[in-house]
Amino acid sequence: MEAVEVHLHNYRLALDQAQNLLVLAFGSGVGVLLLRLASPATKVTVPGTFVEVDLETARLLVLGFHIVVAALATYIVETCRRLAYFIESRPEIAKAMYDYPSMPCSPWLGVRVSVPVFSLGFVAWAQFSGSAGFGLGDSVVIVLLLSVHGTLISYLWRHPNGEVIPRRLLKSKIEN
Repeated sequence: MEAVEVHLHNYRLALDQAQNLLVLAFGSGVGVLLLRLASPATKVTVPGTFVEVDLETARLLVLGFHIVVAALATYIVETCRRLAYFIESRPEIAKAMYDYPSMPCSPWLGVRVSVPVFSLGFVAWAQFSGSAGFGLGDSVVIVLLLSVHGTLISYLWRHPNGEVIPRRLLKSKIEN
């Protein structure tokens, strides 16, 4: 197997993993928000725990899960960008791979950054709305959220071909 074939295979796998992790990050961000909006008297069972916990504990568990998943998505998207660099040596293959159907390869900037922007908004609103005070734990959450989501947005800002909006998309807009 040629090195380019291995890079292509790894690139496809990384894009699939990035897509899955971005969906998990979005879902867990929505979960944190829904747990904030739920009735405080409600007991819930968080998947994987098998025991009922109060809402605040469940929200913290889902928040921790969200931060870990977003960090993993950041790492995988960075891997996609690194692998895309190796594929550039074969322009005909690179052009086809840059159109792979996944969020990190979307030609639209809004699609690429929607998950980290919306999930950051959901989690931040759930974490700090109605909060009585601001403590050390809140500071740690802010640092973790901003570092993970900020890095993810910076990686997703550019299409894997290195452009914010691919030239072929701009050309088709101008021609129409």
